[in-house]
Amino acid sequence: MRRLGVGKNVIPKHLECITAKLKEMGVEVTEFDDSVLVRRENRLTRTNIKTMPYPGFPTDMQPQMTTALCLAEGTSIVTEGVWDSATAILRSWRAWVRASMGRQDRGY
Repeated sequence: MRRLGVGKNVIPKHLECITAKLKEMGVEVTEFDDSVLVRRENRLTRTNIKTMPYPGFPTDMQPQMTTALCLAEGTSIVTEGVWDSATAILRSWRAWVRASMGRQDRGY
């Protein structure tokens, strides 16, 4: 089965690290002036990802790629290279959510 996706109003050069990982996973990526066409025919294959500051692999794409890698054949490793600790950022997000919702800290 062919799967297909189009990204519009993008600068393909800014997506090079993402495009490279998609190609490693067996995805065909065709670049145009301000868009990219992404398609695959077969199952995704494993790859490893380490987030890095620009122009490296962006932290903002880690959840989407992690989800895609769950469908890939083989074992993939996703490493957080921007934040000191994934749990530290989760704690800060949790504190922000509590503060934004007006809740007191309940220790969880």
